[in-house]
Amino acid sequence: MFNINSQNNYYEGSCEMNSINEFQVLISKGQYSEIINKIDNLKDPSDRELLFKSEALIYEGSFDNSLQIINKVINKEDLSIRIEAIRQKSLVHWSLGELNQAISVIQTAINLIPILKPDTIEKRALKAHVYHSYGTFCQSMGRLDDALQYLEDSLVISKETNYKHRIAATSANLGITFSYKGEKTKTLEYYNQALLILQELGSTSEQALVHGLIGETYWEYGVPDKAIIHVKLSLDILRETKNYYRIADALYVLIDILVLNNMMESAKEYYEDLVEINSNSDANNIRFMTRYSEALILKFSNRMKQKSAAQEIFEQLLLEELDFEIWNNIVLHLSDLLLDELRIYSDPEVLSELTRLSDQRYRRAQNQNNKYLEVEALILMGKMELINTNFKTADELFARASEIAKYNGQEILVESANSERKKLEDDIKMWEELLIKGSSIKERIEQSKIRNYLDHILSINRAVLVSESDN
Repeated sequence: MFNINSQNNYYEGSCEMNSINEFQVLISKGQYSEIINKIDNLKDPSDRELLFKSEALIYEGSFDNSLQIINKVINKEDLSIRIEAIRQKSLVHWSLGELNQAISVIQTAINLIPILKPDTIEKRALKAHVYHSYGTFCQSMGRLDDALQYLEDSLVISKETNYKHRIAATSANLGITFSYKGEKTKTLEYYNQALLILQELGSTSEQALVHGLIGETYWEYGVPDKAIIHVKLSLDILRETKNYYRIADALYVLIDILVLNNMMESAKEYYEDLVEINSNSDANNIRFMTRYSEALILKFSNRMKQKSAAQEIFEQLLLEELDFEIWNNIVLHLSDLLLDELRIYSDPEVLSELTRLSDQRYRRAQNQNNKYLEVEALILMGKMELINTNFKTADELFARASEIAKYNGQEILVESANSERKKLEDDIKMWEELLIKGSSIKERIEQSKIRNYLDHILSINRAVLVSESDN
């Protein structure tokens, strides 16, 4: 899913304030290279200016260079400098998918906030920035109630200090959090609030991101026409920026939506645009998006030969070093293809491979402490156990999914897990009869409704953006 970062550094005023204001504007517009060049040309950049460069390097994916700056200033006497350096260090961990480390590091910044005196607008703004980052990390881990608490606190402070860019960023991330909770009205309300502010500020790249978020929301709630309109608006805005990485990102998302909406000819046209960008780029992420989109189009072909080619590409992509959410998305598509193969051939080896992927997905979600995907994985594992005729294990998995979802405020997943338990309870005699008569794998697949659930989670896990690193 898209994510908007609150990309502003805020510090106390000084004689360098004019340059600081300039860098804030450039950060908000996503002009990271310009920030880096300007600061490199300064004779003796201050710690504040160096941290602007560090943040720009993070968003460009240059994590080692960013950490060199962070480690240089992280123990400075100026507490606001130290807190911002700690926040940026946590952001590096988060960008690398190291969510537990990110939470641990930023907790240090949160603990320092109460001793940040005196209480000035700039220091309250820094507090809002730290809370925003912490809330975003919690959101990534599926800790939705914690995410809402910190993001809402950040939004209140941001409104008090009137930092509009952060108001927009925090509103967008609140929308993302409510989308995970399945609350469509609040999701769209926050996205539209963010969009209005970004239009006022003229922040075109962020407008494109929010249009993409709105498009995703309409897609998830079964309104594909509006989804396509907003994602195309996102693409049109980005084409004007000439930022080909971001254009490729938008094409990648749009192709995903078009393919899953069975608009194959349009998807193929946009795929050609992506191929052209890839041919003029040496960025690994653009190459990845192109290969992924190719596999997606092949997957939905009617020919088994092309489906096999899609499976081969997905398997190759899994060998790369991937962000967990992207890895998860590919595993879901690969599982979808294997499920088709299992339904046709009833091959026990394919069933074993599907079960292995399902278990691996759960373990990785656990390791990432991503509670949302952990619950999804448990429900899918439960359905796999139904196909394997392990009914008691299936019920235990559904129960565990419900418990974890309830603890983390994931109401829509609580409802889903409880529904699976109720359905199994109602249908247990039928399942036992299927076992006695020696039912086929195909029959058990149909009875488990695993295809419906896999289609559902593919629709809400689709179009995850690649990290902004071009490495």
